[in-house]
Amino acid sequence: MQAGMIEFLQQERGVQPDVVAFLMKELQITSVSDLANYWTLDSYEAGVDSDVVAHIDVLKSKQAAKVQVARLRAAWKMARQKNAAELMGIRGKSRQPRQDLAPYLMQRRVDSAVIAHMKENLLMETVDDFVHYWTASDRDMAPIVAQVEPFR
Repeated sequence: MQAGMIEFLQQERGVQPDVVAFLMKELQITSVSDLANYWTLDSYEAGVDSDVVAHIDVLKSKQAAKVQVARLRAAWKMARQKNAAELMGIRGKSRQPRQDLAPYLMQRRVDSAVIAHMKENLLMETVDDFVHYWTASDRDMAPIVAQVEPFR
């Protein structure tokens, strides 16, 4: 797991080795899933600054910190998307990039009224739209379902 985390942060996202080492040793973030779940959407921007940047000497320079903060924030967002894709069982499967949402959710026994509500009111047409919507926020699905007629 640690090798995957190092590759994800350093090679894919350009995060400095000192930052990666701090995350893994001090914050015990050893996987992409750990990173995805470490901060909430409301706290990740400030969290990166207060939990990471403030503790690493290499990042005392404003310019170095700016770059690493931007890269770490982007890595956190990507980790959330990867984590959601894994949880939904779509990671690593060959699929069309714009897979239609309705058949995907129907296979998972989601009520057709909920699917129709997502399409009409949340403009979710594809699996990618669905993953992006739920990973780009800390939204809870319960209020969405509660708006659908059969579940009121």
